Amino acid sequence: MATWVDYFGPVECKVQGVAIFDSPQNPRHPTTWHVRDNGLFAANSFGLHDFDKRQPKGAGDLKLAAGKRVTFRTLIC
Repeated sequence: MATWVDYFGPVECKVQGVAIFDSPQNPRHPTTWHVRDNGLFAANSFGLHDFDKRQPKGAGDLKLAAGKRVTFRTLIC
């Protein structure tokens, strides 16, 4: 878990990067992050059991009552 992450690597012979910041207003701040070598780079506050098998199945689920909303905020630089 972290409040922000930085991901960088070569793109067309130049090192490029991006940083993503998790807002303290988000559910489960600081979040867990998910990165794959195919370019996926995302905040993932839902897969808690997948990241830590000590967590019970369903850890990370987010249930909203009908008509309710949730907003996630990020800053991408």
